[in-house]
Amino acid sequence: GVGLTESLMSRLPGEAQTGGAGGQSTYESLLMLDQAWSKLRSGELPPPRDIVFDEPDAPPESAEFDVVVAGGNIGILLATALALRGLRVAVLEAGQLRGRE
Repeated sequence: GVGLTESLMSRLPGEAQTGGAGGQSTYESLLMLDQAWSKLRSGELPPPRDIVFDEPDAPPESAEFDVVVAGGNIGILLATALALRGLRVAVLEAGQLRGRE
């Protein structure tokens, strides 16, 4: 059968959904997130990326944020949930935040 989320999202007109990265709808983004989460839970991990570099001469700093979240539809939801749990959250967003119209 059709799940509740799929049933509700399939009734929404396209303009009611927000556009995400790559032009995906909110529902398409949720489906991709669910697939990625299933892979992670089954142990299928993506290869690690080298994104942290040593800077031995850099002065010590204290963190202003507990976590940094990439924006987008799911990122904003995640950032909100983490902030509501008391974490200090920074959001990186490529475009201007505009909210619902």
